[in-house]
Amino acid sequence: MSRKAFQTKYLETRTPLVLRGAMTDTAAVAHWDMEFFASRYGSQRVPIDGIRSGLFMELGEYIERLRAVRDETEPVLYMRNLLLFETFPELRQDFAMPWIAQPNWLQSPLVGDYSGGSWRYWVELFLSGPGSRFPTVHIDPYFTHAWSIQLSGRKDFWLWPSLAEEREKMRAGEAPWQHGNEVKPDTELSDFFGDRECYRLTLEPGDLAFIPAGWWHTTETHEASLTLGGNFVESSNWFDFSRSYQSRNPTHSRRQALKRKASSLVASRVLSWAQRRYR
Repeated sequence: MSRKAFQTKYLETRTPLVLRGAMTDTAAVAHWDMEFFASRYGSQRVPIDGIRSGLFMELGEYIERLRAVRDETEPVLYMRNLLLFETFPELRQDFAMPWIAQPNWLQSPLVGDYSGGSWRYWVELFLSGPGSRFPTVHIDPYFTHAWSIQLSGRKDFWLWPSLAEEREKMRAGEAPWQHGNEVKPDTELSDFFGDRECYRLTLEPGDLAFIPAGWWHTTETHEASLTLGGNFVESSNWFDFSRSYQSRNPTHSRRQALKRKASSLVASRVLSWAQRRYR
């Protein structure tokens, strides 16, 4: 698929997509498996169940526990949203952002300097085992688009389109990104939003998924799974990103700077930057 076709058929229409085997030949898929992380970083303590949980464990011990799970009714905690290059900075040289996430306006100095340095290389690591589910149904913050690369194991993504009124409240900062109902082991995901249409995408090693801005989603795994994910901004979601960012960060000086620059002039300059870099 060409970049132009992807832009027209999926980015601009905000339609989910799985590209089967698109990342199979990359260094990450070829080498970054459970054994790689256990042998190279086994003694490194990492946050489990999100950085805010306060739970830390040596990565090797976590992977050993994950591999030992045989019963989906007793899953280990989901290791999620681990910022890959802040935790393992030397891996950056072996990784190239997937082509669907380029250009990424978060990498432009006009945007990145105000939204936070970690966003320029927004790559997160997720490890989960049989029976594990991401704890919330959510929309990714500030209407960023998302991508996921499956490194090993299989993972199911559950997706639901958001309603216009939900998106408007989020743009205005009047609604949270997470749904109020927690995802539990016995939650029936197909009926989570009642009669709203539900999509289920299964990722296998080497697959690349595109989760558009504004889609509710969560994940579940039925075997040991290793996934990379990240977020990006470009022309199709710039308006939603800038408006929601401004509405939720009105007092911070750095955010105020973004607000002053989030105009048609800035958008045109960022677009020019992207065209020069990726032409």
